[in-house]
Amino acid sequence: MAKTAMKKDDLREAHRLLDLRDSIDVSDEEGQIVEVPRSDALRLSVTLHSYREKLLDDGDEVSASDVEQSAAIIDRKLEQKSGETEREEQ
Repeated sequence: MAKTAMKKDDLREAHRLLDLRDSIDVSDEEGQIVEVPRSDALRLSVTLHSYREKLLDDGDEVSASDVEQSAAIIDRKLEQKSGETEREEQ
């Protein structure tokens, strides 16, 4: 039963990422800035950091560095958005 629940969660996450990718592709084609929901950005950040660790464990430092750069961009944007939200609430 637990395996079934995990598979459903994995499928749900995969669909969420495909929808996000489609949104990014459409925005890119139209020359618009992509607005990624905060929850998706947080998930993506966590996934990239985990993947980076796996790459380092496997000895692939070059790919890990590339992944870290992507994660850092997302993390900076999340921090920037958090700062904007805090200022708006004050």
